[in-house]
Amino acid sequence: MADVEFDHVSKIYDNGFMAVNELSLRIDDGEFLVLVGPSGCGKSTALRMVAGLEDISEGELRIDNERMNEVQPRERDIAMVFQSYALYPHLTVAENIGFGLTLRKMPKQEINARVRKAAATLGLVDLLERRPKMLSGGQRQRVAMGRAIVREPKVFLMDEPLSNLDAKLRVQMRAEIAKLQHDMGITTVYVTHDQVEAMTMADRVAVMRRGVLQQVDTPYELYDRPANLFVAGFIGSPAMNLLAGRVSVASGQVSVRIGDQTLDIAPAAVAAYPELADANGRDVTMGIRPEFFTFPAEQADPGQRLEIMIDLVESTGSETHVHFALPVAPVDTDDTRDLAEHAGDTVPEKATSTVVVAKLDGLARVRLADRISLGVNTGRCHFFDAATGAPLR
Repeated sequence: MADVEFDHVSKIYDNGFMAVNELSLRIDDGEFLVLVGPSGCGKSTALRMVAGLEDISEGELRIDNERMNEVQPRERDIAMVFQSYALYPHLTVAENIGFGLTLRKMPKQEINARVRKAAATLGLVDLLERRPKMLSGGQRQRVAMGRAIVREPKVFLMDEPLSNLDAKLRVQMRAEIAKLQHDMGITTVYVTHDQVEAMTMADRVAVMRRGVLQQVDTPYELYDRPANLFVAGFIGSPAMNLLAGRVSVASGQVSVRIGDQTLDIAPAAVAAYPELADANGRDVTMGIRPEFFTFPAEQADPGQRLEIMIDLVESTGSETHVHFALPVAPVDTDDTRDLAEHAGDTVPEKATSTVVVAKLDGLARVRLADRISLGVNTGRCHFFDAATGAPLR
């Protein structure tokens, strides 16, 4: 067992590109930490520096309080699981799992004992004599996991290990990996671009963007107290709705004007974002998560309702996702442009409306082109500076 610590670690390539910028992060002994962020944010580079597959340009990496910068990968006592499984096609499952131990010239009896123990843990005992081409994707991933487990390393490193699996199998495998890590208690650093995967598996999640750590916290804290506009928009599925608004304060009531409608802000939100109380006339970005709309609107106070026309209805059975537009220009900052690029979205130039998604109960009886009133739980809304994206705390 060991802890892992990045101490102002940077990775600068020969062409001057800074993939990781002064990363300071500690992963505690036995912790499951997930590095998440858009493609190219530096998360895989950070993982590869732990593995010793990338040189460290600046700063210091420590495992179990020992400097690792110059230590060779094979001497770091880590095990890595790759996206591609990296199995040897001519070897059996047993031989693949035990391959690293064979290289170490471990006694055959001990190799067999360790292989069978790992296989039993992963449900592979009946497959030990098969070759990779005879296995499903999930079974191949288990074999790759077994090869890591059998070494009994100080640290597990996992680089997008589930990205080649179909959606149903990903859900099953992430639950199995999380349980396995919990049972074994081995320090684990896991990289993914899928924030749902990150939130459901991790003890803590570290969000990266353009090589810079944005926030590291428990999944709940990331969701409920995002450190900036980028984290707010990145964490959550469907994503948080971000709306440009202007604050007004009258007789102690804080309100936000969004397009041609006004929402009264509940005291809970003002307590969480105290700068709101003195923000009269200030432009802000208001974040509303899809699940904090209510229907019918009579469940909300009159000052906490929006009148909308439905542009699209998506039913999943248990939930109904309602899409509509508000007559206010989309929030356009570096944060939102990065978020749009990650989501594969494009915002038309000079757009005058913002698309909003509300997540309603699956029994909500709504249809395309209906004009309805939605309640807004403004006590759970988030508020950010319109220019900097900093929370108004």
